[in-house]
Amino acid sequence: MSLRSHPTRFFMLLFVLLGAAVGAGLYGLAGWPPIWSALCAANLVALGIWAWDKRQAVRGGWRVPEAALHAMAALGATPASFAAMLLFRHKLRKPGFWALYTTLTALQLAAVLYLSGRLPLGD
Repeated sequence: MSLRSHPTRFFMLLFVLLGAAVGAGLYGLAGWPPIWSALCAANLVALGIWAWDKRQAVRGGWRVPEAALHAMAALGATPASFAAMLLFRHKLRKPGFWALYTTLTALQLAAVLYLSGRLPLGD
């Protein structure tokens, strides 16, 4: 199996492995709680992958599939995805990205509020 024949798998594997390494570092060295370590790591790694994709877009090189960008956002990297879109002026003309990431942001914010006890849903 060639990595270039399965680019979404490759970038997701890269995202998970780098995210685990960065998250473990934040947890072990900085003493952050595991959930915050994981979310911060996911966002840092996603921001780097978005930057690489923008560079490749300019150079005409091997790109990150949109499915991988969407999956990273769904796994908690929505803030970095929004920041990368604005910071790198990348994928700004794709209304599907805005709609998906706005929805993901609302769902992720609701989940954080619910898990923190600030959004009671029923009794």
